[in-house]
Amino acid sequence: MISKLIKNRDTRESYIRSKLSVLLPAQIRSLRLRREMTQAELGSDANMKQARISVLERLGEVSFSIETLIKLASAFRVGLVVKFAPMGEMLDWENAFAPDEFDIVPLERDEAFLHPEHTENSRKMSPGLCDAMLGEQDRLVNVIPAHPAQSVSVSYWWQNSTPTPSSSATEAAGNSTFKALMDSGFMGANLNQNTHERGYAA
Repeated sequence: MISKLIKNRDTRESYIRSKLSVLLPAQIRSLRLRREMTQAELGSDANMKQARISVLERLGEVSFSIETLIKLASAFRVGLVVKFAPMGEMLDWENAFAPDEFDIVPLERDEAFLHPEHTENSRKMSPGLCDAMLGEQDRLVNVIPAHPAQSVSVSYWWQNSTPTPSSSATEAAGNSTFKALMDSGFMGANLNQNTHERGYAA
């Protein structure tokens, strides 16, 4: 199996899809039950029909869009983490996931988010993004940060850290900017490592 994953792209796609098609529905059902919500109530909060929620909770039967996950996260009053990760980290996440224990603190009780300056996570939280890149480099969307003091504009970093075949200077500037952001804690944020609180989406 490992050799197939290493050599074959289709095998890797199937493997990743199979994991998410089980773990995502399990998370949705677990959070809904934790909050003592019916499928209809969750559907109403997420602007979806009850039948859609029922499908989303079925293991291995649905593909998830980012927009669907955002709606569900908002309905559950939690955040959403979507990131690329080593296969080993994905395996650790799967092995540690326990549906009966899985829960995420909702926004109104999330002290690390509401009062980051008063928690031990204050240095671990990622700064709010002023600019997020959508598609082409010249297409920006403003994102309102919850904590203005932590806001950092990333448009300069993005534009200057994207290497071009004809400009080694641009690549060097990008690497320098990237290092500065890492040193400042912007890119090197260590989020809570407790699997039951991370709320992974991928």
